[in-house]
Amino acid sequence: MELNSIYHDLPQLETSRTILRKIREIFIEKILDKYNNHTVAPWGIVDRATGWLIGTSGFVYWDTHHSKAEVAYALSRSYWNRGYMTEVMNHLVDFAFSEMKLIRLEGRCLVNNPGSARVLEKCGMQLEGIMRKVYFVKGAHQDLMLYAVVR
Repeated sequence: MELNSIYHDLPQLETSRTILRKIREIFIEKILDKYNNHTVAPWGIVDRATGWLIGTSGFVYWDTHHSKAEVAYALSRSYWNRGYMTEVMNHLVDFAFSEMKLIRLEGRCLVNNPGSARVLEKCGMQLEGIMRKVYFVKGAHQDLMLYAVVR
């Protein structure tokens, strides 16, 4: 599977409560550039009930040679603990293996974010280890948990 075949025209994906689509005017120039250049870019997550953009999710990178990628996501705090991100991530895991033909999919989260860790676990990922002091966030170097699922 080639990068351009998926990102040439980013498909709209749907779960029972959300629509994953290209982000239009909202995320603006940086994301629109990625769409225009057919490179890895996030979907906007839209709540079907309200039509509001409630978050983003997608692949941070895609290594086609090794058939692996990493997912990332962000969700409006008012939608936390309601199953939205688990629903979205389960759909993206399925998409990664069925459409992108991946062998390995990774996800990472800060060690002090148990909600995000739980999302990764609910979509079948297993904790592989802790990456120490890998990101500088909120004034301090933070540890990340590395999760992965393989086909």
